[in-house]
Amino acid sequence: MLTSSVAKQNINIVLDNTPLIAIDMIVALTDFIMGYYIWLKKDLILKYEGNYHFLMFSQAISQLMVGNIFCLILALFGIIRINEQSGKLKCQSSFIKVPAVIFLTIFGFCLVLTISIFIRK
Repeated sequence: MLTSSVAKQNINIVLDNTPLIAIDMIVALTDFIMGYYIWLKKDLILKYEGNYHFLMFSQAISQLMVGNIFCLILALFGIIRINEQSGKLKCQSSFIKVPAVIFLTIFGFCLVLTISIFIRK
């Protein structure tokens, strides 16, 4: 956004010239949607330890793929927290599995796009 205001260019031109900004915008939007979904489903996530474990594990992998170190550290703390407890660690709900896999796929796609941009340079 700062680049477009400084260069007095349209945001579309800036995104065409710097595709990494577009990928970062996809990651930020996906993080926001994922956080909102987790907030809405927090009772279901915390009902079973397996749901929480699955979500934190998929979150850690997703954030590692896109290089979001702060969220990766938070997800690792969540995994450590659940490993201290005992019980079944199998995800009980498809309302957790499906969005987690979708978010993981989106972040994987962003990783592939980022790698392809660096290969082209």
